[in-house]
Amino acid sequence: MASLSPLLVARRLTILVSLSSVMGGCTSFIEGEPSFDSMTAEDTATAVASEESPLPGDMPSDEMPSVEMPSTETLSSDPSLGSTSGTDATETDITGEGAGADEASTDALEERLHPRLITLAGGTFVMGSPESEDQRDADEEEHVVVVNAFEICRSEVTNAHWEAVMGTPTPSDCTYGCEADVPVGNVEWDDAVVFLNRMTESVNTVRGGVNPLTLCYTSTETPADGWIWDRSCTGFRLPTEAEWEYAARAGTTTAYPFGDDDDALAGYGWHEGNSTDVAHVVGEGLPNGFDLVDMHGNMWEWVWDWYAPYPTDPPITDYAGPSTGTDRVERGGSFLLPSRYARSADRDFLRSGTEDNGIRCARGSGALGP
Repeated sequence: MASLSPLLVARRLTILVSLSSVMGGCTSFIEGEPSFDSMTAEDTATAVASEESPLPGDMPSDEMPSVEMPSTETLSSDPSLGSTSGTDATETDITGEGAGADEASTDALEERLHPRLITLAGGTFVMGSPESEDQRDADEEEHVVVVNAFEICRSEVTNAHWEAVMGTPTPSDCTYGCEADVPVGNVEWDDAVVFLNRMTESVNTVRGGVNPLTLCYTSTETPADGWIWDRSCTGFRLPTEAEWEYAARAGTTTAYPFGDDDDALAGYGWHEGNSTDVAHVVGEGLPNGFDLVDMHGNMWEWVWDWYAPYPTDPPITDYAGPSTGTDRVERGGSFLLPSRYARSADRDFLRSGTEDNGIRCARGSGALGP
């Protein structure tokens, strides 16, 4: 890679040893509890916060704090829940139910747990950057990649989403912003995986056991790999590095989805040059061609892949990186770093989270079912 900025070097020198999270398990709708139709928003919040089978390292369910769900006013004003646009992007109904009041109620409750999902059609694209791209790094070799259809969350996960799902305070460093609609930060990669499993469980609780999603991740005892991803899962997960770049490019081949001039980045994302060193409310910038916001700047976004040189035998369909490694890939740049790190092709890698590491959730591929 090209030489790193002093800020990024300092950032890496302060990385703490990663938490060895080994959480697993599944929350299900409890037989004998009130039916979903009769549950109030407060009942649902309590159900989301509780665990039938506590995960290793968690406090018992009877000691879990209750979850303060965002109000209807907060929900209706959240930019992460905006409508979709773009020829290759469609808004997704993940309830699996017909139209009607029950569906609307379930949708509203689920959207308090995660940003709105957008379905991307997938396809073949050139990943990486040309040698002529300004400020590119050597590990961005161009290669052809095939990505199947998948869903990705319109915005980054916010502090409100984190607290609704986990029932615990946001891990964000409040020096940089702890407001409800600011993206959650200071997230370890392992904790991101645990969070996404919990998000799946929480959605299942809201659905009352109807059309349950399946967990994507299982913890292992081997530090070299840490987690196993069930590629057939229907629950929430991290995007792969290839999926992330496909979503960020939105059909473009330039450094950014709006062109090569980083002066225009101020309209799309937050970086060192315009952020005033704080994270910003999601969705304040313009969306890309797939109607995704904050793909460039604000928070680094963890992806599934271990960091490694790109494969030499493309095209590869749904490549998800090597099976083991030392560091995980993060994408998108951050509010603390120069604009070059927000390019669509830029790659960075860490093992532990820092104040500007966040999450963008994804789901399955193809016809996703319920």
